[in-house]
Parts: sequence; structure tokens; C-alpha cells
Amino acid sequence: MQRETGKQRKSRIDLDYYRQDRTVRRRGRFGVLAALGALIWIALGPVWDRPPAGAVRIFQQDRLASPGSLARVHATWESNCEACHNSYAPINESRWSPLAWLGARAGDTKCQSCHAGPPHHVAQLEGDAPACAACHRDHRGPESSLVRTEDETCTRCHEKLGTHRKATAGALSVNNSVTHFDHNRSHHPEFAAISRGPRSDPGHLKFSHAVHLASGFNPANGGKPLMTYSQLRESDRHRYGGKNDESLPNPVQLECAMCHRLDGEENRRKAERSSRAGLPARSDGAYFLPMTYENECAACHPLNFDPKAPSEQVRHGSTPKSLLAELRLFYEAQASRDDPALLRRFVPRRPMPGQRPDAVATRVDEAIEEKVGKALGVLLGQNTRGCIKCHDLEPAKAPPDRPAAIAQTEVVPVNVPAIWFQHARFDHVAHRALKCETCHAGVEQSRDHHDVLLPGISLCLQCHGPAESGPERSARGGAGSGCTECHRYHNGDHPLQGLGASARGVPADARLSVEQFQRGGTIDSPTTR
Repeated sequence: MQRETGKQRKSRIDLDYYRQDRTVRRRGRFGVLAALGALIWIALGPVWDRPPAGAVRIFQQDRLASPGSLARVHATWESNCEACHNSYAPINESRWSPLAWLGARAGDTKCQSCHAGPPHHVAQLEGDAPACAACHRDHRGPESSLVRTEDETCTRCHEKLGTHRKATAGALSVNNSVTHFDHNRSHHPEFAAISRGPRSDPGHLKFSHAVHLASGFNPANGGKPLMTYSQLRESDRHRYGGKNDESLPNPVQLECAMCHRLDGEENRRKAERSSRAGLPARSDGAYFLPMTYENECAACHPLNFDPKAPSEQVRHGSTPKSLLAELRLFYEAQASRDDPALLRRFVPRRPMPGQRPDAVATRVDEAIEEKVGKALGVLLGQNTRGCIKCHDLEPAKAPPDRPAAIAQTEVVPVNVPAIWFQHARFDHVAHRALKCETCHAGVEQSRDHHDVLLPGISLCLQCHGPAESGPERSARGGAGSGCTECHRYHNGDHPLQGLGASARGVPADARLSVEQFQRGGTIDSPTTR
């Protein structure tokens, strides 16, 4: 077959066919109109950006260059880029643009004008601290979170933590490599409070959960209750489960929540605020308040010392030496009330030369010392309410009824940890649907105060590990397991205080008006723009 020539093909095909295609012509015209519209839009931006009443936010110039909507907490500055961005300087040093500028974390100044906070750790290398926006990325929509950062922002240092510490920082007290939270212990170690061993409680407060959770404080089945509701003060009966007068002969039955109370409950108990006044700032509702004698122990363990004076108690927290002085003062006052003539007798500080000691004064002193000794035996003896039932003395073998020996002793500080997971946070409110013994297994049988009744990683992984199917098609894992689920960056060494607690205050002369705040004013320049 003869091959077709170019002339023959030209005569058969119209070479101007593309000029007659209406779609092509329309596409070209639309492109020209779009370009003109964009130019007009940009040119009229300054006019649209004026703040007349009822202005539509979509016609605001600064929004044209935005890569996306801001998080809801920053929505006020949706159309005010200068509130967070410096001219010609990126606020995220991890992006492609740092090579084009010479500043170092220029955007941090803007962030820290509202979000002041301490560094992550005193041992971190100064140059390794990332810029604020490198971790807290905005422009991801109004429902996005600025604090739930990707794990990579944490593991880029914690994967080889030793290389990101100062040379003078000393040995690491935590694991050198942490990559993610799963069943592989090489990726995340066991919690330090658990890995130190079953008897790693540093405290010196003797306590038996088995006794206190037993009916009537008597763990023996069928045993006679050691305490009934009739022995409690009327103001304490309802708190510890007594519902009405009919429950007076019933044994006291405690539950965990009767002693372990969350921070949020503090605001509803004005009577307790004075005893908590020394606490640092704490996040509301996440942790339990520390135990105090006045709030948790006094109802069942009153510090009475003399059966003949049932209404008298000594102060909790007194040193043995001050306790002796308090007891002597009480019995001296009692002797003076019984025999007012004692107040009129002259008693020299030391015997006069050549004179015998006053027989009456000597007899009174001996009686007072005897009563003080008996009171010490009641307070410090091994009975259900004695001090050494809960506390340790140093030296430990001091006779509990010898005033001279007791004066030389000291009460060992209880040293009960306010929080066990020092470098993590745990929100009890978020886990309120679970039984206490689910995480604190064995509490009802624990008689040793050194028992560390804390959950390990294996229990947490049942909800917070990788999603998987369990027996009988039950779901396991799948809940949040990112680094920020349990760990904080700013103020991470003090989880009780919350984020940036040590730098929350703002000087009165640096505070802004509503107008200054909405225009993006800062503490350093409150009248900006």
C-alpha cells in the first residue's frame, strides 16, 4: 500500500481546527479574566481591609495569604498576621525558609509575650531547644490542638537523649532512648516507680490499707469491730458512711474516696483551706490532695493523752521536746487549779545554800513528772492511737514513758511522695469510670506501708496501646498513646503545678486593653498598631 504524503494529509486535515474549538477559546478567556480578577482583588485589598462596621471577614487582605484557618484559641487574629508573624522572618525554624533569614527563633518573642513558661529541663543544650512554632503548629483548622504535638517533636531528642544534654549535667536518671509507647520495652521502659522494686516506697508513714478497708477496722472475719459509728464525732459520721442514727452501732466501713479526695473538692470545703494553704499551685481535679492528719486521720485517731481529760488533745506535728513542754504546762495549770496556794509559794530556781528543798514543791514536781510520763505512754505507746503506731522515732528504742529520753528523740519525717510519676501526668478525673482497685491491685490485702500499689505499663497498654483484638473479639488499645498524652514539655519537672506555673503572672503595668489585645499588642509593646 502506497504511503500517504504530507500534501495528501494536509488536503485531508484542516490545520486550523484548534482555532475553531469553542472550549479552548473559553478556557483562554477564563484564564485572562481570572488573572485580572486576582489583580483587582489584590489592588483593592487595602480598601477591603478597613474596619468599617459590618465588614465581611472574607474581604480582608491578610486572609488571602493564609495557608489555613487558625486554631479556635487564636481565631481573634485570623486577619492580623502581624500579631504573630515578624516581617520577612518565619516563626518555624524547621521549615524550608530559615536559610533566607539570619534571625534565631524570631517568632518566639511573639509567642512568649502571651505564653511565658520555664524551659523543658535545666540540663538541655541551649541550641537544641526548638522554636515554639516547630512543635505548636497552627493554621490547621479551628478544631485543631496546639498542644498535642507529633511524637517526632519529642523523639528527635529522646531517641538519643544523652547527646542533647550539657556536659556538666551528670549521669542520666531516665532512659536514654524512648521512641514510642507499645509492648516493646526497648521502645519505652517500665515506669520508674515500678522498676525500682516492690518495696521502693521512700516514706516513713506506717499504714495498712487492709485494716482501714476492713469492716470496723478488724480484718479478721467475724471479728468484733474495733470502731463503730457511735465512736465518731457527729460531724464525721456522714463523711465516713454513717447515714442516720440507726447506723450508730454498725462498724465503720471506709471506701477509697472517703480519704483520697481530688483537688477540685478543695474548693467546696472551706474548712480545709487553711490546712492546705502551704501547697503550691496545682492543676484542678487531676490529682489527689496530700493526706493531712487534720483532714483524714483526726476523726479516728484523736490525740488524747489523759482519760480524766477526754476533751484535751495535743497538737499534731509537735516535736517531742515541744510535746513535753505542752504536757508539763497542762499539768502545772491543773495543779494550780486544784491547789491555788501553790501560786503563792516562792519556789527558787535552784536550792538555796544550806536549805532543804521545799517538800511541797518537790512533791508537786514529782506528781507532774509522773503524769507527763503516763501521758507520753498513751501518746507514744503501741496502741491503736499511739503516735508510733504511724510514725518512726529516731532513735527508735527510746522508752515511750521516760520524759528525759523522749526529749532527745525526733520524729522521722513521713516523706510521702506527693506524686509518684514525677516526669509524667495522670488525670484521675479522666479515669473516674474505673474502680480504684483496677489500677491499684491488692490494696484490700496490703498490710505493708512499703507496698507500691501502682499500675505498670502492661495495664496502661490495655487502653493506650496499639489497637488490637482481644479474646472474644474485645477491643484493646486504640486510646491516645502519643508522648503528650502523659508527658509535658514546659515545666515537665513539676507536673502538679501545670504548664508554665512558675511564670503565669503578668505585671499589672504590662496588661493590655481589649483593643490592644485584639490588635496583637504584646507585653513589650502594648500599643503596637
